[in-house]
Amino acid sequence: QMCIRDRYQRRVRGAQASKCFAWCGEWVHPLADTMRTRLLKTSRQRLVAALVLAALVALPMCYLMLRGAARSDRDTMRPKDFMAKYPGHHVERGGFLGIRSVFEPAAPPAADGITLTLHFTVDRLPQFEAICQSWGGPVSAAVLLRELPQDHLAVDALMRSSAAVREHASVHYMFANSSDGYPVNHLRNFAIEHMSCRTKWTFPLDADFVPGAGTDPRPGQGWVVHDQMLADLEAARTKVDDKTTVFLVPGFECDYFPCVHRTKPKLLEAVSGGATRPVLKRSFFLAHENVDYPQWYAASAPYSVRYDFFFEPYYAGLTEHYVEYNEGFSFYGHDKASHTYELMARGWGMAVLPHSFAVHGKHEDNWSAKPDRPAVYRRIAAHMREMFYKYKFWPELPSEHWFNKIFTDGDAEQAEFKKELVRFLWEQLSARTGPEITS
Repeated sequence: QMCIRDRYQRRVRGAQASKCFAWCGEWVHPLADTMRTRLLKTSRQRLVAALVLAALVALPMCYLMLRGAARSDRDTMRPKDFMAKYPGHHVERGGFLGIRSVFEPAAPPAADGITLTLHFTVDRLPQFEAICQSWGGPVSAAVLLRELPQDHLAVDALMRSSAAVREHASVHYMFANSSDGYPVNHLRNFAIEHMSCRTKWTFPLDADFVPGAGTDPRPGQGWVVHDQMLADLEAARTKVDDKTTVFLVPGFECDYFPCVHRTKPKLLEAVSGGATRPVLKRSFFLAHENVDYPQWYAASAPYSVRYDFFFEPYYAGLTEHYVEYNEGFSFYGHDKASHTYELMARGWGMAVLPHSFAVHGKHEDNWSAKPDRPAVYRRIAAHMREMFYKYKFWPELPSEHWFNKIFTDGDAEQAEFKKELVRFLWEQLSARTGPEITS
């Protein structure tokens, strides 16, 4: 009986549980469906709200981006679009596009004068103005433009504000192919080729030097360096009657800019006081040492100097016999020295002007790309070989003093560069059989 009662009770409890589950199912399933529907509906609402919010944020950002792009298009300009404003003035040199005579001088230069030729980027515009004010004669300037129209607007502003620049300067543009590098020899040739008037004399100079000339210890307001240097050149020409002679202009340097000493007596005062010194005296003095500065301090007449490898002085010469700068060295490394080397290979002479000079002022370096030194070595070797086969020229063996200077001048950055060049020079001169330099 107990067993029968237990089985009956289990059946009753099972039936009751089944009824309960059935009742719960009837109530829970609709509730779950309702909750599921509501949750899905809430998720959709949240998704829609998120999409709306994203759109509200994105649309202003897109507007600002499009507006910035439009402004950028207005603020920048391609060289060819800019060149369209100057029809008939377009030039191309060594892969660089340019515009000649963007600005012309108000005062036409005299044909028997000297044109000072310069090259620079727009960060050198203050130096350019200081040079024009001191020089007081014809200037032909090649400007490398990297950003248009901003760079042009900077030059235009200077032309409007500076009477000295407006009166004397002819300005030409060359457009950079990239943000790196500075094609210095392209720019030098460009400035000389497109001077507004082919004056008798040409004086290529870098835009960090301010020229000076004359012997008056108290120059007045009307002192014109151009006229004093022209007198110095013409007087030297009567004593050195050779059309293939360049007349050297000694270089000096100081620790500020502009460093203006308008006459030789003023310069000598600064040198004796230590404020000014021969250019590169504290670094690579071999580039200018052959000027013989002690002799120049006392000189009253032109004198000849010897050429040594690395010698790269500044000089003026007759425009009709102008020799182009080698554009294979247009970037950093041997760019000016290669020109002096070629003049010597052609048999030119060098004489130092007794009363003219140029002073370099301190500035930030604008070389934007480090040189590829092995490539520079190869170009120098190839250039030396070319000059030998073309003109049978090879430089004389320098003195022991010269070699000692190479290794002890303290210029660590160029140490390997100089050692490699000395090795080339020593090997070929020791052989005395003509260069067989492999590139």
